[in-house]
Amino acid sequence: MEGCHMGTILVPLDGSDMSERALPFAVRLARETGGTLLLVRAALAYVYESERISDVVRLDHGAQPELDEVAQKVRAMNVTVETSVAHGVSAADSIVGLACERAVDLIVMSSHGRGGLGRFIYGSVADRVLRNAPAPVLMITGGTHHLWREGTIRALMPLDGSALSGRSLLTLGTLARAMSIEAVLLRVIEPPPPDATLGFPPTYAVPMPMEVDGQVLHARGALDDEAQRVRGTVPIVGVRVEVGQVAPTIATVAAEEKVDLIVMSTHGRGGISRMVMGSAATAMMQRATVPLLLVPHTVRTRAVLAPTDPRRRPRPKSDVTVTLTPLQVGYVEYGLEMVLHSADDRASAEEVQGLLATFEAFAEPSEMVPHT
Repeated sequence: MEGCHMGTILVPLDGSDMSERALPFAVRLARETGGTLLLVRAALAYVYESERISDVVRLDHGAQPELDEVAQKVRAMNVTVETSVAHGVSAADSIVGLACERAVDLIVMSSHGRGGLGRFIYGSVADRVLRNAPAPVLMITGGTHHLWREGTIRALMPLDGSALSGRSLLTLGTLARAMSIEAVLLRVIEPPPPDATLGFPPTYAVPMPMEVDGQVLHARGALDDEAQRVRGTVPIVGVRVEVGQVAPTIATVAAEEKVDLIVMSTHGRGGISRMVMGSAATAMMQRATVPLLLVPHTVRTRAVLAPTDPRRRPRPKSDVTVTLTPLQVGYVEYGLEMVLHSADDRASAEEVQGLLATFEAFAEPSEMVPHT
């Protein structure tokens, strides 16, 4: 994505009404950002119970006419549309492979596909797409029953203080340059587990009640600073710090703030993809009644620094250019994340965050490849 124009928005379809629930959201994005919709059917991936070549050929031949029919309806909405039938034994690999090949800017897909049994999520298709996607993924959950309101879209952004979770803010900032978007920032502080208050020795370090109070104050200050830093890019209309379990708290705040969208990074503090791959994400997929804009850790989002940001400086002509693979870039980011986690004061943490943002701003991976 660059400036106020989005390039290609990939929309995976499987021929079901459930998968086509993603289309109105994709059309809205394409209209307002000037993007092109790429409708994709992973034809061979949906032949589950038959190994007969005739069944494969029949489904393959039926895929393009179905796509053409959908494309005709979308073009009538004054949107540029392309179609592609992806071949392969895995729907997820076909989707991710095409997304890499076409360098798409966004993937918009339904969390439920053929059969209405949540195949995309619980059958691992969306799960694998999220783990390997080279672009942000707008997931239309099964609980989404309303289209976005006309006018300004209100987004909820859960942030955990890590540079990786901050990528979701950069992604929303890019969209906000083309669409009318406002955001509510949220930090969820998890309470101590029961064994920490009942006298049982915990098997890991846990925050005690007084420490939680301190974390709330620190988190509020950090979110206020973040709001000031990005206010010129994304209008911030609210800042909230809540104590509770992550997924239920996000769902509650989303309802209270009447948001249209929840934006999260799939990597949170700790480097274990906690928001999406852990139990919190599974719960969010079940609880969310609005679309989820997810920024996978495989997305290399370039940091957008304000002209007055002290971390923004011209690159001297004497700089040496070093080419890193995506894996090597990930190692450097992981190392800086570990240093950030061990920082014992706010000033040190901000210094490390500055280093990480500078690295992300200048890092230019030689090739975008999905993680396996």
